Amino acid sequence: QKADELQEKLNQMETKWAVLDEVESDTAFEPVRSRILAEEDQQSSAHAELSALDNKIKESEARMRKQSNMYNQVKGDADDAVQEVVEFRREQEQAAIVAEQVHRLSPQWNDAMLRLKEFVREKTPDMFYLAERTLDELQVATSNTRLPAAILSTMEQGYDDLQVLSVTAQAISGKLKPNAVWYSNSSNKLIVACFSVLQGTQLQTKSAVLDLDGQLLVPLRERSGRTFGVMICGPVQPPTELVPEMVEEWARRVGFFLE
Repeated sequence: QKADELQEKLNQMETKWAVLDEVESDTAFEPVRSRILAEEDQQSSAHAELSALDNKIKESEARMRKQSNMYNQVKGDADDAVQEVVEFRREQEQAAIVAEQVHRLSPQWNDAMLRLKEFVREKTPDMFYLAERTLDELQVATSNTRLPAAILSTMEQGYDDLQVLSVTAQAISGKLKPNAVWYSNSSNKLIVACFSVLQGTQLQTKSAVLDLDGQLLVPLRERSGRTFGVMICGPVQPPTELVPEMVEEWARRVGFFLE
């Protein structure tokens, strides 16, 4: 409102200056000129006030933008913190479920592994025979005689091929069958995933287990850490009966036996 009043004064002054320019320079008009000069000073002062007012408005707008940015940042940080708490609670709940499953299933898994270890010590079997016995004991460990599972190993030192050493009847399919050889240039979804595990390119952050639509793909490693094969396990119903952590530990030990 003040800015409008000042602008109105400026408009009146400009009108008076226009009139003055049309009047001849004469002493009779000196009072008028003096008054207009005084009003000119007022006009300059009004311009200064307008400029100062405009600067204050800009400063106020800048403060409001800064406060808005600070609010958005604080709100974003708060949302992130809430999400972190939710994720933490979800992980804790999942960890509790896994711990309960491990506690419930550990005895039979341990017994199966002890039998497999004794079998290796007494028989010194070849890889094919050992792979077959491993899957037999895995079915016992999971209390699932219809568990789909398979063990594959590289044929050479490279990572361009995988041979199926053993496969349970429930897992046999067109590509997954005894003695089948897979190659890394295949476009088959399961084969691509297995070579991803073999070559260590799967995007896993907390586990070496790759979940492919309920099938758990686990690397088989030598003691040196080199991956030489893949164990396929599942899918099963319900999925909770197959604990990735236990499958991963099973594969770790089996890798040593096969080595």
